[in-house]
Amino acid sequence: MNLRTIANRYPGIVSFGKIVGILFLVAVLASFFVLERYSVARVAMDVDSLEKEVSRIRQNKEYLQSKVSRLESLETISSIAGLDLGLHTPSPEQIQWIDPAGTVSTAERSIASRVVSRIEYLCAVLPGPLLGLSSASAEEATGGDK
Repeated sequence: MNLRTIANRYPGIVSFGKIVGILFLVAVLASFFVLERYSVARVAMDVDSLEKEVSRIRQNKEYLQSKVSRLESLETISSIAGLDLGLHTPSPEQIQWIDPAGTVSTAERSIASRVVSRIEYLCAVLPGPLLGLSSASAEEATGGDK
């Protein structure tokens, strides 16, 4: 029995071309479904990878914040200033007050200029805004002489 005889005997049966078309459509839909599942699985793997990276970055951030807080402590700054830079707490005889009216002698300006240059050096060497002294305030402190 061939297909035409079956189609002639049973007129309600679908033709061979229609069956092939339906099977092709089902195959295309199945392949789209498989590709969609694959892309969802790949995105899930990417999300997992990014979550691990975020966790690693957060841990690194916490470590760096603790290191910064440790380095910003007064004990660490005093140690660096004393051992590396040779700076120590001045004696009362070494402290000189600058008159706010601007009547400062040349010798006093020279001393102030050296102090400001050491402070600027400290700001350049030590990490972060520890002292908050800008170059404008440094010029103001020395009376414009640098």
